[in-house]
Order: sequence, then structure tokens, then C-alpha cells
Amino acid sequence: MSAIDDDESMTTDALAGASECKRAKLNDGLSGKFSTHEVVVQELGLESCVMTHNDRLRLGARAELRFSWGDHLVSRPGCIVRSTIDSVDLCVVRYRSEIEFEKENSDDSAKLRTIMARMPV
Repeated sequence: MSAIDDDESMTTDALAGASECKRAKLNDGLSGKFSTHEVVVQELGLESCVMTHNDRLRLGARAELRFSWGDHLVSRPGCIVRSTIDSVDLCVVRYRSEIEFEKENSDDSAKLRTIMARMPV
């Protein structure tokens, strides 16, 4: 699954319904990958996350977000529901995107709940 593959079934109405769930802000961020793209997870929640990245990713792109937290390796499928330019520095554009995780009952969902329980409020 690629972060730049077209998904004809994705509509703007579906994107507008992105959840506004609570997320924890991460001081240093978590390095990870969205498909093959290097990202830094800045905010993490059970249903969504915010990440920064250098590659322009298409709104509606679906892929696996993979990152580690301590000894937990997490891989969650998700869809980009918002994306904006975060900063421009020396001709390098940095993007900020929100991913909404796909609803599923999996081992990675349990790992994510464990991670969130350990985060300071």
C-alpha cells in the first residue's frame, strides 16, 4: 500500500468527518515511516496522530504508519485527513499532516493503548 496511490472511493465528505480526538503532544517526537516516507510523530492519540514530514503526501493517501516507543513496535493503517505546510527553511518545505487510524481490533491497537496510558497527561 503506497501513500501516493489514488483511492477513487475517498471523498471530501469523508475527509471532512475526520475525528477531533484527544492526542498527547510529544516533546521530541517519534521517528517513523508512513509507507516509505520518513515522518516524525508530533501528537499521538488512539484514533489519530499528527506527523511532520518533508515529502508532499496526497490528502486521502492510505498507508501503514510505523514507529517504535521503547520496546513497542507499532504499525497502524491510516489515512491522511489534513495536510498543510508547517515551515519553509532554506528551500526545504516541511509538511504537517493528520492521520486518522483505520478502525480495527488488533495487537497494535492494544500496544497503542498501552503507550497512551504511559504518557503524562
